[in-house]
Amino acid sequence: MNEFSSILVDWTIASLFFNKLINFKLLTNVEGVDSNMTFKLKIILLFLLLSTFVTLNFHKSVFAQEYVTVSILNPLTNDLRFIFSSEGTKINDTFTADVYIYNVSNLVAWQITLKWNNSIIHYAKAWIPEDNVFAPAIEQGATLIAPKPSVDQWTGNEYYLKYGATVLPKTQVSADKALLCKINFTIAALPSENETQIFTNLILVDKLDPLSASLDSYVILKDKPTPVRISMEPAVVRILKETPTFIFDIAVSSLSTSPNVATAGDLVKISFKLENLGNEITRFIATVKCNNVVIRNFTFTLAPGQNQTVNLNWNTTGMPLDNVETITYLGFQIPLLKVATFEISVEVSGVANEADTSNNRAQTTFKLIEKLEGMNYVRYFALLVLCSPLGQALSIYVFSICAGLIVIFGYKRLRKP
Repeated sequence: MNEFSSILVDWTIASLFFNKLINFKLLTNVEGVDSNMTFKLKIILLFLLLSTFVTLNFHKSVFAQEYVTVSILNPLTNDLRFIFSSEGTKINDTFTADVYIYNVSNLVAWQITLKWNNSIIHYAKAWIPEDNVFAPAIEQGATLIAPKPSVDQWTGNEYYLKYGATVLPKTQVSADKALLCKINFTIAALPSENETQIFTNLILVDKLDPLSASLDSYVILKDKPTPVRISMEPAVVRILKETPTFIFDIAVSSLSTSPNVATAGDLVKISFKLENLGNEITRFIATVKCNNVVIRNFTFTLAPGQNQTVNLNWNTTGMPLDNVETITYLGFQIPLLKVATFEISVEVSGVANEADTSNNRAQTTFKLIEKLEGMNYVRYFALLVLCSPLGQALSIYVFSICAGLIVIFGYKRLRKP
């Protein structure tokens, strides 16, 4: 609906609204008020209603999410896998894991919390090498501050390491790829007679206590007021008696939008969950689409049995609303709202020799409508009153309630500083 036709509809509805007012006789037969004054009061009332609704604004929910990527690499292979043969490996053998950060700007502090199966490997030590991410700041005279690594039991056989660093004075650094720290682990077990392999994942812990408001893995960026989450590529440590049959299976296990009905221009939160149902660490691409248009591509790496929930904020400004909802009055189809229904989908790709591809895609639908504000809001309520199917008497009550709400909200808004 273009601007001219919208104005024409609004004035048409306004005229009908005047007639309804006259029929209601809300402003007639008032002692001391002549017909000319009555008409003027009607005009004033209508413009008060219009101006009140034009000034109404509606709160939009905003969901913020930002990540910095960290990974654990095998320094011998520059890979996420640590593979050991049971024939050439002994209990207490030591190996080193390098922790890297990627594409970070204005970094002033970091903290990571890693977990592993302590029955498979044991923590030995962690340290920050000279060529760490803060090396440029240290060369400028800053002092590295790194508290002692903290290691403790999490649940059962799962243990965690908490470690971090900063520099004083606070000096921001940027890097495409840089070392955070190095960690030594020792082999704690070998496969039994009935096992072909044993393995453990090295995975980042976002929060040790899910109910906690604070993060246990994060970075501090100088231009950000709050800590920024870390998205970590996990690693896997395997001790093999013989090469197993690897199964690759990535699933999109859930998908939702919030809200399900939104006004055009609002932010829509798209949430989806990805799971690695196979037995090998897998890197893949997840594509989020609206109908056939790509909203965003993600690259993920999940360890065996690991899952990850993703929240994406999508700005719906500019989305086409091709359908118009109408309402019938006196045999005329009067446009009410512009609407459109869209399909949101998430699809996994880039996994070779996948065992099950039927769970690679999930989809849901949501609805966009034009904003109910200004003249559109007046049009909406006016049409509800004019087209009340329960008769004129009920229309009087509907009008009175609407008018009362308008006056209340308008008065509250005028009182705001």
